[in-house]
Amino acid sequence: MQGRIEQVSISKGGVPKVGVREAWAGPLGLAGDFHRNPKYHGGPAKALLLISGEDLDELRGEGFDIGAGSLGENLTVRGIDFRQLREGMRMRAGDAVI
Repeated sequence: MQGRIEQVSISKGGVPKVGVREAWAGPLGLAGDFHRNPKYHGGPAKALLLISGEDLDELRGEGFDIGAGSLGENLTVRGIDFRQLREGMRMRAGDAVI
């Protein structure tokens, strides 16, 4: 399965996240991506959220004013069939394995 990254998004806390050219991925998530309430979010088990650009297109078609980063996702991707993804699968995103 192969797709492409449409946008990498980070925020200083909250949504929407904003697009950046690139971000380093490490054990605590993407560099520069923060949470308003670190008591409940973040840490070494922090999620790296992906959403499909195709799903955003569908939501826009239904009248939602939504774009990359709107839902708090870190990576907006295209060409990946999310129905095929399973727990424990790994993907390469640039130089990072997620």
